[in-house]
Amino acid sequence: MRLSEWILVNIEAVLQAWEDNARDLLPDKSASKAERRDHAKAMLTSIAHEIEQP
Repeated sequence: MRLSEWILVNIEAVLQAWEDNARDLLPDKSASKAERRDHAKAMLTSIAHEIEQP
C-alpha cells in the first residue's frame, strides 16, 4: 500500500492519535476541537494527494 493510500484509509486513526498528542502540546483555545480536527484532516488529505503527483 502506498503512503498516500495508507493516510486516506487510516485518516481517522491518525487524527485521533494527533488529537490525543496535541491536547497537551496545543492548549490554545482559540480554535475549537472540531476546527483543529477539520484543519488536520484537510492537511492530511492534501498531503496524500500531493504525494501522488509526479
